[in-house]
Amino acid sequence: MARTTPFYIIGNWKSNKTVESAVQWFQDMQTLWRKEPLDVSGVIIILCPSTLHLTTLTSLVKLFTLPLQFGAQDISPNLSGAFTGDVSGEMLASLVDYTLIGHSERRKYHAENESELQKKVDQAAKAGIEPVYCVQSAEMTIPQNCKIVAYEPVWAIGTGKAETAENAGQVAGQLKSRHPQLSTIIYGGSVTHENVVSYVQTAALDGVLPGGASLDAQKFYELIRQVTQAIRAPT
Repeated sequence: MARTTPFYIIGNWKSNKTVESAVQWFQDMQTLWRKEPLDVSGVIIILCPSTLHLTTLTSLVKLFTLPLQFGAQDISPNLSGAFTGDVSGEMLASLVDYTLIGHSERRKYHAENESELQKKVDQAAKAGIEPVYCVQSAEMTIPQNCKIVAYEPVWAIGTGKAETAENAGQVAGQLKSRHPQLSTIIYGGSVTHENVVSYVQTAALDGVLPGGASLDAQKFYELIRQVTQAIRAPT
């Protein structure tokens, strides 16, 4: 399927992996990539590990020359200062190009509200970090300065029951209609290498946000392979 815009693959490790297992993931990915490099032109691959691992992993991706960019899983709504436990945009700016904001798990477990999420978007903008704003329906509020939105229905997160590509595409169309500033709509919720092609083939979708499928280097590599083949398949 010929695309005029990049297709995003954003792997979210969530609260998983020790430093040692994160390093092993990169070693495994390097082995796979050396054995069979993939043509990832037209694809943007972003990995969102724990903030704890970012310094180590940004060094490894350069050492191994892997075509990966990094994103944070969250960002503080505050500037640097007396905010114990927060990781500010200023601290993240040299390590990531993107950050997730408003993931359904943070809305649920950390009671994040629209006011706080707007502040996070503002802090990301100040730091030059692109927000990937997560919503669970087309009716949810989206800050004006967001260009990338992830549609992630709560019932599909970590359940193995993915939203159909047709339905996800309809929501993407509604989002773009309601918010003309959006350039990129991605789908997240039980995305795997077995079902990812259906999302690539849906014109209204511009990417995917796999969680569990990104934790295993072999599965993530296979997901990337499926995407690269699908975007070059004859129509």
